[in-house]
Amino acid sequence: MEHFYKIKISFSLGIVLFMMVSLNVWSQSGWTKQTSSTFPALLSVWAVDSDHIWAVGNEGTVLYSTNGGIDWGNINTGYSDAFYVVTFLNQDVGFISGDADDGKPYILKTVDEGEKWEKINLASTTSTYVTDIDFYYVEASENYTLYASGGLEHVWKSTDTGDSWIGLGGGCENGNFNACCIIDENTGWFVGTPDAQYKHTIMQTTNGGVDFTEQINPEQIKLNGVSFIDGNKGVAVGLAATILYTANGGTTWESRTNSGWRWQSCDMKPSGKVWAVGSSGNVGYSSDFGYSWELQASGQSAELWDVHFINDYEGWIVGGLAEGFVLHTSTGGVPTGTEDLHATEGSNIKQNYPNPVNDICQIDYELVRAGKVSICLYDVTGDKLKYLVNEFKPVGKFTISVDLSMYPSGIYFYDLCIDQDLVQVRKMIVSK
Repeated sequence: MEHFYKIKISFSLGIVLFMMVSLNVWSQSGWTKQTSSTFPALLSVWAVDSDHIWAVGNEGTVLYSTNGGIDWGNINTGYSDAFYVVTFLNQDVGFISGDADDGKPYILKTVDEGEKWEKINLASTTSTYVTDIDFYYVEASENYTLYASGGLEHVWKSTDTGDSWIGLGGGCENGNFNACCIIDENTGWFVGTPDAQYKHTIMQTTNGGVDFTEQINPEQIKLNGVSFIDGNKGVAVGLAATILYTANGGTTWESRTNSGWRWQSCDMKPSGKVWAVGSSGNVGYSSDFGYSWELQASGQSAELWDVHFINDYEGWIVGGLAEGFVLHTSTGGVPTGTEDLHATEGSNIKQNYPNPVNDICQIDYELVRAGKVSICLYDVTGDKLKYLVNEFKPVGKFTISVDLSMYPSGIYFYDLCIDQDLVQVRKMIVSK
């Protein structure tokens, strides 16, 4: 495991002179590559929270991290198909699907955090694959309603948290549905590949899939991704630099083309921040619900296939062609040191109390801006022992309780970082 940085201590006449902090090699682009091992291309990513991250791709590849992507483990589902989509309802329950080698579409479901996977066959006479899965929690039934999109006019629906699925007609002519977005149990959008007459690349249902209504794509071209935050505001992305924006639920779509790239996926947040990823390592970013766009540097040149954010700051991208990779940001993709987002002045971490400490102590800290917060404990050589905090935190004052009963007497250090920026380091004395 890599250290975010190492604290090196030198002693002279028994006095600690000070700490020398050497920063790890973090990308200044705002995006950091997390994977170092070689994997096939990774095609879909899903973050349950800031710790539990899933990524899937070609050759049945399934990766899982429980510490925000610092370390990744391989999960064996028993299948070697190309996986196009991974979606989790919570830490335990999730779904994976893709292109079935035997021509029979299916969805894999787990209810135990990936320990076991159940194969659920889908009804289809034409489609051999599933491209996307989205969901909505229905309080009345205490179940999730899920929709899945697929090839050759196919949409599937489940009203029992994915245990069983029915097929729905989509009216996508002879094209394919490449992505879907659901905002409630009845309302969703499905985007895809048009037929020869460039029709039906955007379909909407407002009655749970009983009917699908065509929405006009002004670019008349293949769409790969779609994201809505409510019944009005949404974006869709696709080939030939196509970025579409709507503020009225798709009654009208406006082209916001900003470059010559093709786009594969997009993700919009309620704040109005939107990210799109695509060819040549490009990341598009909007802060006004997709109306205007700029490019972020990913540090990569290969295809980026999917993007997923858990809030306005922390997100993941997967990509690759011959070799796959995972990218991560805790700054919304904004380069370090370029915006007030990174200003840490005023944030601080207090001296632990009591100090010296025998077993249990408390540490107070204060944040003047929200962000991905990490507080780490180090031994005197600078080796990281454990995270005391490693999650997104809002502005405010906080107190943590630290159990040091397993550590021998000696000098230790702990630090506060916000979005990978070092704020402060403190010394702690453990005395048994």
